Amino acid sequence: MSRTHPNVKIIFGNGFPHGGASTKRCYHIAKGLQENGCTAEIVVFRGTERGENTENKLISVYLMR
Repeated sequence: MSRTHPNVKIIFGNGFPHGGASTKRCYHIAKGLQENGCTAEIVVFRGTERGENTENKLISVYLMR
């Protein structure tokens, strides 16, 4: 029997991908999940950029293995 790996979504309310210790922790948790075969996606529910000063142009960010 083959084992399926879960699809994990991390809901994060701080600045991403630039931020402090909590941002790095969230990133490394998602990266560790991916290294163990899971699909991990970080969902930021609070906008951290406004108007013309937007650095993050992607709608979804997937970590690369």
